[in-house]
Amino acid sequence: MTLSVIKYTKDDKRLDQDYLFCGADARISSTLKENASRDIYTNAAIKILPLQLKLSSLDYAEYKIWPLSYDIGFTYAGHVGVSLYTYALLSYLCKDLHFTTPEIKDSMPFPSIESIAVLARNILLDYIKDYGSILTMEAFAQIVLFGFCPQKHDFVVYNIEPKISKYEGVDVTITNIDIKNIPYFAIGSGKKGFAQNITQNGGELKPGMIRKFIENQECNSSVGGYYQRAVYSRNGLTLYSESPSSDIEMKMLGRFGPVYSLGTHYISLTSTLRCDYE
Repeated sequence: MTLSVIKYTKDDKRLDQDYLFCGADARISSTLKENASRDIYTNAAIKILPLQLKLSSLDYAEYKIWPLSYDIGFTYAGHVGVSLYTYALLSYLCKDLHFTTPEIKDSMPFPSIESIAVLARNILLDYIKDYGSILTMEAFAQIVLFGFCPQKHDFVVYNIEPKISKYEGVDVTITNIDIKNIPYFAIGSGKKGFAQNITQNGGELKPGMIRKFIENQECNSSVGGYYQRAVYSRNGLTLYSESPSSDIEMKMLGRFGPVYSLGTHYISLTSTLRCDYE
Protein backbone atom coordinates (compact mmCIF):
# COMPACT_ATOMS: atom_id res chain seq x y z
CA MET A 1 0.00 0.00 0.00
CA THR A 2 1.35 3.41 -0.83
CA LEU A 3 0.85 7.00 -1.81
CA SER A 4 2.40 8.73 -4.81
CA VAL A 5 1.49 12.32 -5.64
CA ILE A 6 2.31 14.29 -8.79
CA LYS A 7 1.78 18.02 -9.17
CA TYR A 8 2.66 20.67 -11.74
CA THR A 9 4.37 23.93 -10.81
CA LYS A 10 4.42 26.87 -13.21
CA ASP A 11 7.19 29.48 -13.43
CA ASP A 12 9.06 28.36 -10.34
CA LYS A 13 11.50 31.06 -9.23
CA ARG A 14 14.12 28.58 -8.05
CA LEU A 15 14.31 26.67 -11.34
CA ASP A 16 13.21 29.61 -13.50
CA GLN A 17 10.97 27.20 -15.41
CA ASP A 18 7.97 24.87 -15.10
CA TYR A 19 8.36 21.39 -13.63
CA LEU A 20 6.56 18.26 -12.45
CA PHE A 21 7.07 17.16 -8.86
CA CYS A 22 6.49 13.62 -7.60
CA GLY A 23 6.53 12.65 -3.93
CA ALA A 24 6.06 9.04 -2.85
CA ASP A 25 5.77 6.99 0.31
CA ALA A 26 8.52 4.38 0.56
CA ARG A 27 6.53 1.86 2.60
CA ILE A 28 5.44 -1.57 1.42
CA SER A 29 2.83 -3.30 3.58
CA SER A 30 0.60 -6.33 3.27
CA THR A 31 -2.30 -6.05 0.82
CA LEU A 32 -4.15 -9.12 2.08
CA LYS A 33 -7.62 -8.24 3.31
CA GLU A 34 -7.53 -10.86 6.01
CA ASN A 35 -4.39 -9.26 7.42
CA ALA A 36 -5.99 -6.69 9.71
CA SER A 37 -2.65 -5.49 11.08
CA ARG A 38 -1.34 -4.56 7.60
CA ASP A 39 2.12 -5.98 8.26
CA ILE A 40 4.89 -3.65 7.12
CA TYR A 41 7.51 -5.34 4.96
CA THR A 42 9.84 -2.36 4.50
CA ASN A 43 9.98 1.38 5.05
CA ALA A 44 12.64 1.88 2.40
CA ALA A 45 11.28 0.72 -0.94
CA ILE A 46 11.76 2.59 -4.21
CA LYS A 47 8.50 3.93 -5.63
CA ILE A 48 9.82 6.42 -8.21
CA LEU A 49 12.01 4.98 -10.95
CA PRO A 50 13.71 6.43 -14.06
CA LEU A 51 12.63 4.89 -17.35
CA GLN A 52 15.36 5.46 -19.91
CA LEU A 53 14.63 5.76 -23.63
CA LYS A 54 17.79 4.97 -25.59
CA LEU A 55 18.40 5.03 -29.32
CA SER A 56 20.29 2.11 -30.83
CA SER A 57 20.44 3.22 -34.46
CA LEU A 58 21.32 6.91 -34.35
CA ASP A 59 24.48 8.19 -36.05
CA TYR A 60 25.49 10.65 -33.37
CA ALA A 61 28.08 12.35 -35.57
CA GLU A 62 25.38 13.20 -38.11
CA TYR A 63 22.51 14.03 -35.77
CA LYS A 64 24.09 15.97 -32.95
CA ILE A 65 20.90 17.92 -32.23
CA TRP A 66 19.32 14.90 -30.54
CA PRO A 67 20.53 13.27 -27.32
CA LEU A 68 21.18 9.56 -27.41
CA SER A 69 18.84 8.96 -24.48
CA TYR A 70 16.54 10.62 -22.01
CA ASP A 71 14.52 9.59 -18.97
CA ILE A 72 10.85 9.74 -18.03
CA GLY A 73 9.37 9.12 -14.60
CA PHE A 74 7.72 5.86 -13.51
CA THR A 75 5.79 5.47 -10.25
CA TYR A 76 3.43 2.75 -9.09
CA ALA A 77 1.00 1.48 -6.47
CA GLY A 78 -0.51 -1.93 -5.80
CA HIS A 79 1.15 -5.31 -6.26
CA VAL A 80 4.91 -4.76 -6.07
CA GLY A 81 5.89 -7.80 -8.13
CA VAL A 82 3.52 -6.98 -11.00
CA SER A 83 4.64 -3.34 -10.98
CA LEU A 84 8.37 -4.06 -10.97
CA TYR A 85 8.16 -6.88 -13.52
CA THR A 86 6.33 -4.45 -15.80
CA TYR A 87 9.01 -1.83 -15.18
CA ALA A 88 11.85 -4.28 -15.82
CA LEU A 89 10.52 -5.47 -19.19
CA LEU A 90 9.47 -1.96 -20.22
CA SER A 91 12.91 -0.62 -19.28
CA TYR A 92 14.67 -3.34 -21.27
CA LEU A 93 12.60 -2.66 -24.39
CA CYS A 94 12.96 1.13 -24.20
CA LYS A 95 16.75 0.91 -24.11
CA ASP A 96 16.90 -0.61 -27.59
CA LEU A 97 14.90 1.72 -29.83
CA HIS A 98 15.24 1.49 -33.61
CA PHE A 99 13.83 3.69 -36.35
CA THR A 100 10.95 2.41 -38.46
CA THR A 101 11.77 4.84 -41.31
CA PRO A 102 14.84 7.01 -42.02
CA GLU A 103 12.68 10.16 -42.08
CA ILE A 104 12.10 9.92 -38.34
CA LYS A 105 15.71 10.90 -37.73
CA ASP A 106 15.09 14.36 -39.16
CA SER A 107 11.90 15.03 -37.20
CA MET A 108 11.90 13.34 -33.79
CA PRO A 109 13.79 10.11 -33.14
CA PHE A 110 12.12 9.44 -29.77
CA PRO A 111 8.63 7.97 -29.39
CA SER A 112 5.94 9.90 -27.55
CA ILE A 113 5.32 9.18 -23.88
CA GLU A 114 1.78 8.19 -24.89
CA SER A 115 3.17 5.37 -27.06
CA ILE A 116 5.31 4.24 -24.13
CA ALA A 117 2.14 4.23 -22.00
CA VAL A 118 0.43 1.96 -24.55
CA LEU A 119 3.35 -0.48 -24.37
CA ALA A 120 3.30 -0.35 -20.56
CA ARG A 121 -0.44 -1.01 -20.59
CA ASN A 122 -0.02 -4.16 -22.70
CA ILE A 123 2.78 -5.51 -20.49
CA LEU A 124 0.89 -4.70 -17.29
CA LEU A 125 -2.25 -6.46 -18.52
CA ASP A 126 -0.32 -9.64 -19.28
CA TYR A 127 1.28 -9.71 -15.83
CA ILE A 128 -2.03 -8.97 -14.08
CA LYS A 129 -3.67 -11.89 -15.90
CA ASP A 130 -0.77 -14.22 -15.08
CA TYR A 131 -0.66 -13.28 -11.40
CA GLY A 132 -4.43 -12.93 -11.21
CA SER A 133 -4.92 -16.62 -11.90
CA ILE A 134 -3.46 -17.17 -8.42
CA LEU A 135 -3.97 -13.92 -6.52
CA THR A 136 -7.17 -12.64 -8.21
CA MET A 137 -7.61 -8.89 -7.60
CA GLU A 138 -4.64 -8.75 -5.24
CA ALA A 139 -2.51 -8.81 -8.41
CA PHE A 140 -3.76 -5.39 -9.47
CA ALA A 141 -1.19 -2.64 -9.91
CA GLN A 142 -1.40 0.96 -11.06
CA ILE A 143 1.34 2.77 -12.97
CA VAL A 144 1.90 6.44 -13.78
CA LEU A 145 4.33 7.71 -16.42
CA PHE A 146 5.30 11.38 -16.32
CA GLY A 147 7.73 13.71 -18.03
CA PHE A 148 8.27 16.21 -20.83
CA CYS A 149 7.02 14.69 -24.08
CA PRO A 150 9.26 15.46 -27.10
CA GLN A 151 6.32 14.98 -29.46
CA LYS A 152 3.86 17.28 -27.67
CA HIS A 153 6.53 19.70 -26.37
CA ASP A 154 4.76 19.72 -23.03
CA PHE A 155 4.62 18.03 -19.65
CA VAL A 156 2.37 14.97 -19.63
CA VAL A 157 1.11 12.46 -17.07
CA TYR A 158 -0.44 9.12 -18.05
CA ASN A 159 -2.32 6.95 -15.58
CA ILE A 160 -2.33 3.23 -16.41
CA GLU A 161 -4.90 1.44 -14.28
CA PRO A 162 -6.66 -1.97 -14.29
CA LYS A 163 -10.43 -2.18 -14.49
CA ILE A 164 -12.74 -5.14 -14.03
CA SER A 165 -16.25 -5.55 -15.38
CA LYS A 166 -18.84 -8.29 -15.15
CA TYR A 167 -18.98 -8.91 -18.89
CA GLU A 168 -15.54 -7.98 -20.22
CA GLY A 169 -13.34 -9.21 -17.38
CA VAL A 170 -10.02 -7.53 -16.64
CA ASP A 171 -8.71 -4.68 -18.75
CA VAL A 172 -6.14 -1.92 -18.32
CA THR A 173 -6.99 1.64 -19.31
CA ILE A 174 -4.82 4.65 -20.11
CA THR A 175 -5.87 8.15 -19.04
CA ASN A 176 -4.11 11.34 -20.05
CA ILE A 177 -4.17 13.38 -16.82
CA ASP A 178 -4.69 17.11 -17.36
CA ILE A 179 -2.07 17.84 -14.73
CA LYS A 180 -1.84 21.58 -15.48
CA ASN A 181 -5.48 22.17 -14.59
CA ILE A 182 -5.78 20.15 -11.38
CA PRO A 183 -4.08 20.71 -8.00
CA TYR A 184 -2.45 17.26 -8.01
CA PHE A 185 -2.89 13.64 -9.05
CA ALA A 186 -2.49 10.82 -6.52
CA ILE A 187 -2.50 7.02 -6.57
CA GLY A 188 -2.37 4.40 -3.82
CA SER A 189 -4.28 3.51 -0.70
CA GLY A 190 -3.32 6.77 0.97
CA LYS A 191 -4.95 9.09 -1.58
CA LYS A 192 -8.27 9.36 0.30
CA GLY A 193 -6.54 10.15 3.55
CA PHE A 194 -4.32 12.65 1.77
CA ALA A 195 -7.34 14.41 0.24
CA GLN A 196 -8.99 14.57 3.67
CA ASN A 197 -5.79 15.99 5.13
CA ILE A 198 -5.78 18.79 2.55
CA THR A 199 -9.44 19.58 3.29
CA GLN A 200 -8.71 19.75 7.02
CA ASN A 201 -5.87 22.19 6.37
CA GLY A 202 -7.72 24.79 4.33
CA GLY A 203 -8.40 22.88 1.12
CA GLU A 204 -5.19 23.94 -0.63
CA LEU A 205 -2.10 21.85 -1.40
CA LYS A 206 0.70 23.85 0.17
CA PRO A 207 4.48 23.27 0.04
CA GLY A 208 5.57 20.53 2.40
CA MET A 209 2.14 18.91 2.80
CA ILE A 210 2.99 15.79 0.78
CA ARG A 211 6.10 15.07 2.81
CA LYS A 212 4.44 15.87 6.13
CA PHE A 213 1.51 13.56 5.43
CA ILE A 214 3.73 10.69 4.33
CA GLU A 215 6.08 10.99 7.28
CA ASN A 216 3.20 11.29 9.77
CA GLN A 217 2.16 7.66 10.12
CA GLU A 218 -0.80 8.55 12.33
CA CYS A 219 -2.62 10.06 9.33
CA ASN A 220 -3.07 6.65 7.76
CA SER A 221 -1.86 3.32 9.12
CA SER A 222 -0.96 2.08 5.63
CA VAL A 223 1.11 5.13 4.67
CA GLY A 224 4.38 6.32 6.13
CA GLY A 225 8.08 5.63 6.32
CA TYR A 226 10.82 7.29 4.37
CA TYR A 227 10.03 9.83 1.71
CA GLN A 228 11.10 9.73 -1.93
CA ARG A 229 10.83 12.59 -4.41
CA ALA A 230 11.65 13.53 -7.96
CA VAL A 231 11.60 16.69 -10.05
CA TYR A 232 11.07 16.63 -13.82
CA SER A 233 12.02 19.93 -15.46
CA ARG A 234 13.01 20.61 -19.05
CA ASN A 235 16.51 19.64 -17.98
CA GLY A 236 15.26 16.10 -17.38
CA LEU A 237 14.44 13.85 -14.44
CA THR A 238 16.22 14.24 -11.11
CA LEU A 239 15.67 11.74 -8.30
CA TYR A 240 16.43 12.78 -4.74
CA SER A 241 17.58 10.39 -2.03
CA GLU A 242 16.54 10.90 1.56
CA SER A 243 19.03 10.34 4.34
CA PRO A 244 17.35 9.20 7.59
CA SER A 245 20.15 10.76 9.63
CA SER A 246 22.70 13.54 9.37
CA ASP A 247 25.28 11.09 8.05
CA ILE A 248 25.38 10.43 4.33
CA GLU A 249 24.75 6.72 4.07
CA MET A 250 22.79 4.26 1.99
CA LYS A 251 21.45 1.78 4.53
CA MET A 252 20.17 -0.64 1.91
CA LEU A 253 23.56 -1.01 0.19
CA GLY A 254 26.02 -0.41 3.01
CA ARG A 255 27.76 2.69 4.24
CA PHE A 256 29.33 5.11 1.75
CA GLY A 257 31.18 8.38 2.08
CA PRO A 258 30.08 11.56 0.30
CA VAL A 259 32.43 10.79 -2.62
CA TYR A 260 33.68 7.41 -3.78
CA SER A 261 35.40 6.15 -6.90
CA LEU A 262 34.19 4.04 -9.79
CA GLY A 263 37.27 3.07 -11.79
CA THR A 264 38.67 6.26 -13.31
CA HIS A 265 35.55 8.24 -12.34
CA TYR A 266 34.02 9.37 -9.07
CA ILE A 267 30.45 9.51 -7.84
CA SER A 268 29.07 12.07 -5.42
CA LEU A 269 25.95 11.44 -3.35
CA THR A 270 25.93 14.90 -1.81
CA SER A 271 24.63 16.53 -4.96
CA THR A 272 21.28 14.74 -4.71
CA LEU A 273 20.85 14.15 -1.00
CA ARG A 274 19.37 17.59 -0.43
CA CYS A 275 16.56 19.32 -2.27
CA ASP A 276 14.44 22.41 -1.61
CA TYR A 277 11.32 21.12 -3.35
CA GLU A 278 8.62 19.86 -1.00
